[in-house]
Amino acid sequence: MSSTNRDSFISCFLISMPFISLCPSYLPVYAEVQEPHVYLQSSQVELSNLYLGVPMKATITLINGTLLPTQFHWGMLLGHQASFCTAKVSPRCGTLGPNEEFQLSLELTAHTQEELTDLALPCTVSGMKEPLVLGISGKPQGLQVAIAILEEGPDRSVPSTELWPGHKEELNLDFGSTVPLRTCVNRQLILTNHSPIQTLFTLKFEYFGSPQNSRRQKPCLPDVSPALLKTARIRKQLARREQLDFMESMLSHGKGAAFFPHLSQGVLGPHQQLRVNITGCANMWGEYWDNLICTVGDLPPSVIPVHMAVVGCPISSMRTNYTTDPFQKEPVIRFSTQVSGGDRVTRILRLHNSSPCDIRLDWKTYALDDREDRLVDLLVFYGPPFPLQDRAGNDLCSETSEGSSSFQPPRLSNESVSSHEAAQSVESSSSNSKIISVILQGHEGVPCDHLYRVSPKQVEVPAGGSSTISISFTPMVLGPDILHKVKCIGYALGFMSLDNEVERELPGRRRRLQDFAVGPLRLDLHSYVRHAHLSVELDYDGGMDFWLQASDLIPEQPCSGVLSELVTTHHLKLTNTTDIPHYFRLLVSRPFSVSQDETSCSHRAGPGREQECEESAAGAKQLVLHPQDNMLVNVSFSLSLELLSYQRLPADQMLPGVDIQQSASGEREMVFTQNLLLEYANQTTQVVPLRATVAMPELQLSTSWVDFGTCFVNQGRVRDVYLMNLSSCRSYWAVLMGQQEPDKDQVAFSVSPSSGLLEARPVNAPPPFITLQVLFTARSSELYESTLVVEGVLGEKTCTLQLRGQGSYDERYVLPASSEALPSDPQRWQ
Repeated sequence: MSSTNRDSFISCFLISMPFISLCPSYLPVYAEVQEPHVYLQSSQVELSNLYLGVPMKATITLINGTLLPTQFHWGMLLGHQASFCTAKVSPRCGTLGPNEEFQLSLELTAHTQEELTDLALPCTVSGMKEPLVLGISGKPQGLQVAIAILEEGPDRSVPSTELWPGHKEELNLDFGSTVPLRTCVNRQLILTNHSPIQTLFTLKFEYFGSPQNSRRQKPCLPDVSPALLKTARIRKQLARREQLDFMESMLSHGKGAAFFPHLSQGVLGPHQQLRVNITGCANMWGEYWDNLICTVGDLPPSVIPVHMAVVGCPISSMRTNYTTDPFQKEPVIRFSTQVSGGDRVTRILRLHNSSPCDIRLDWKTYALDDREDRLVDLLVFYGPPFPLQDRAGNDLCSETSEGSSSFQPPRLSNESVSSHEAAQSVESSSSNSKIISVILQGHEGVPCDHLYRVSPKQVEVPAGGSSTISISFTPMVLGPDILHKVKCIGYALGFMSLDNEVERELPGRRRRLQDFAVGPLRLDLHSYVRHAHLSVELDYDGGMDFWLQASDLIPEQPCSGVLSELVTTHHLKLTNTTDIPHYFRLLVSRPFSVSQDETSCSHRAGPGREQECEESAAGAKQLVLHPQDNMLVNVSFSLSLELLSYQRLPADQMLPGVDIQQSASGEREMVFTQNLLLEYANQTTQVVPLRATVAMPELQLSTSWVDFGTCFVNQGRVRDVYLMNLSSCRSYWAVLMGQQEPDKDQVAFSVSPSSGLLEARPVNAPPPFITLQVLFTARSSELYESTLVVEGVLGEKTCTLQLRGQGSYDERYVLPASSEALPSDPQRWQ
């Protein structure tokens, strides 16, 4: 009998059975009586990974130590901490078989973070007087969330992390110290839930938070076809417009800067890592501070300091509402090319202010100075550098403006100074509260107010509005030794100031520097200065070239005679492309002449006419050409027989501007060159080259002499001589017979024809010719000699033919008519 069954007992029975023998026998019988007995494998459960409000499961085992099937039932949680916890056993009731080990699932949810030490879960077993008791213990853990700040970019590391609760490490949300205006800068806030607790979170900026509907506004699609919406250019414009609309919506509160969490609230799941993009942008320079309040569940709010320093100029001559390029420079203001000593030229410029602050601009103009012995400039101001002025330009604060001064030493240091401006301010207060400012900056230019000038020197550009300034350029006076145009480069700096103290500084939130401590608005100025000059437009390619032929003086009917003069006219267009009127005279000499509005401005020059030319030039009419106006001038060349006679002058007596040229093909040309002078009122001149080329006829005989030999007296002999024209000009020629020897009453030599017109030689063709038949008739048995001269009416070089023949009475020199030699081919003399 088992010792564990104290209440059991054993009964023995004797059973007698009849035997043949009368001796009895015995059979032993045993029986065991048990009560239900169930126990726990472990009566204490300790939950190590227990979190607040999160169900935690554990496994418990019930063991039936008897052969009796037994029923069990779990009761309610007991203990003084039972009200803060919820326990659930599955299955809650059931039957244990004989000697069965049964596993159950315990699920406990703790609603407190106190350590659980007094929890008991009873289990009633049928047949047992006392219930089984399961002790539960554990330390519930709370929410654990880590916060990290990640800069924009895939290769950025997490600089700092804050873990709730218990571990504290300082976090800073820094958007940078050189953030350009109208630029979105992104950072990432990383929330990591290291617990299985699901919770809510909120992100909120204390002061510079943007409206929550910044992202909800949808951009309006342009009124274009759907096909154009798919092009890359339209998509790029839509993206730019969307970014601009987003920034305008963020900055609509007018504080100058805004911070926007793309997800301001949400649910952080168990063991979830959530990345929240945070955007910062500004439309006003300055240094901004704020706090980002991060609230997760019931944890204490985490305050993250936010910092952003913005640089740039919110004033531009372009509408910045339509651009997002932070590095876009102001366009160069060009005054084109101006006349030396001319009138002042003014440009009107409208300045737009995209910031929410009224900005005052004080203008100073500079001329570039690239001297190597100047590295830095030292500026000293007694009082404010840019005091407020009235409309007349007088300082309103006379007490501080009387002692204002500035100086620039030629050289302060031999050391190299960075090209970026480095400004240092030293301020000291005296008994009368005057301030002395010392500013050290890199040298780039020298103050110059006589070349470029900005008016007014002080202008206020309202917030979100615009103002107008005028920039004038006064052309310098160039010396007569300067032949080319001179470049005039300068720049104007608009130093920005804020007259509203609240806009300058809001303690703990923003601070904005001004004057020399903030980058000014720079306008680059560019112009050229040159002597007076008009744009000349010619109506022929290659300049004012006249191409003529001397034969142009020969009319269609040569019998009517030769023209004494032929005038050829070209047109010259003068245009004034500047903004000031030009006063000038047109000076030219014969054989050229000019005329405008039927007023002749020709001045003759020739042998013995120098005095006449000077008198005519002195009395030339002064013309005026207004800005952007033009004038048509008639330039003429007069061809006359007098000009053609110059070709016979010796080379050492040739007139200036006249040249005789001869090509390899034998063609001769007279070239007349001269300058048309435009004499301006400032005693400067402009030259327009003139050139006239006159093709001269060039005659040539096929031979220079003809010998008829011995001929029978009174029997005529004929020889053919060819007269050729080697030029591209027609020739009107005539034959002159010289004196023959011996001198007889009857002429022995004659020629036919004696005059005529010889056409011009075609291009790349043999020269045209005419046959001159020279007739010799001996009158006696003597030796005859004579000279034949061919002259042109256009002053051509004469051609001479020597003639010779011998007379004889000997009949053996009589030749039949059929034996006369035929003329040879003239092509061999070409």
